[in-house]
Amino acid sequence: MIQVKLSILIPLYNNKNGLKNILNCLHKIKNEDAKYLEIIISDDSDIPHLRNRSINKLKDKFKHFHYKHNSPKLGASNNWNRLIEISKG
Repeated sequence: MIQVKLSILIPLYNNKNGLKNILNCLHKIKNEDAKYLEIIISDDSDIPHLRNRSINKLKDKFKHFHYKHNSPKLGASNNWNRLIEISKG
């Protein structure tokens, strides 16, 4: 089993342009490097971003990919803390 070497933690809250920029960067990561990375998105947005096609493509690229839409919202600090608690890298 491949061990996670780095976790990329992404707290979301109603920022489509910021998410788009982050996803564009993640898609540029080489496939051979992607197997060592863990991507975790914790979404406090009003509408889940899971429907975003770019997020769905990340599921295929990164073996360690997690997305969670929070309902009810966690708030900024709890959203960050949740990401840190569940990360493995």
